[in-house]
Amino acid sequence: FLTYFCKSIASQIMNLLKSLLILIALCCIHHFGHSQINNNPTHHKKRIAQLISKDSIYEATIILNENITHAKAHNLPLALASANEELGTIFYKIESYETASSYYLIAFQLFDSLNKKEQTDRTLANLSKTFVHAKHYEKFDSIIPIALNHSYELNSITIFYNLGSKVVKSYLIKNYKDAQKYAEEAL
Repeated sequence: FLTYFCKSIASQIMNLLKSLLILIALCCIHHFGHSQINNNPTHHKKRIAQLISKDSIYEATIILNENITHAKAHNLPLALASANEELGTIFYKIESYETASSYYLIAFQLFDSLNKKEQTDRTLANLSKTFVHAKHYEKFDSIIPIALNHSYELNSITIFYNLGSKVVKSYLIKNYKDAQKYAEEAL
């Protein structure tokens, strides 16, 4: 039990330190120039993925915040939505669900206003998953019907992700009957 407790505390401390580094990066963004997000979007996405995979979350957040600044300054709503979605993913991965959900929500609103159905669908699935892991079940219950409607409308794979989130929520609240029902629906 003591080993588990120590590992749990160590994990929470690491997540706190990562969040602190990211917050420092956010505060210092005005010291950096923008990263020229329109020069090569494919290279940009690969670079962000590479930084995240190497656990260079600090660098990735610096670049994405530069992209947000650039997108706002040059009225690039799609670039702004994409950068917010990527930041949501980074914060989700370090289990900072409150921050992740705020970035996903901004991305959802922008993608939806631009009528980008696939991106809206993906962002709704990410938002649903984030609310479940944050144990914000009321927010989850309000967003999941919208997310599922988008998924069914597009006949998208996110149907399974959204149903998976329903399974996880049901399991976490110990409603195993519903968890089984949603799992069977996904199959």
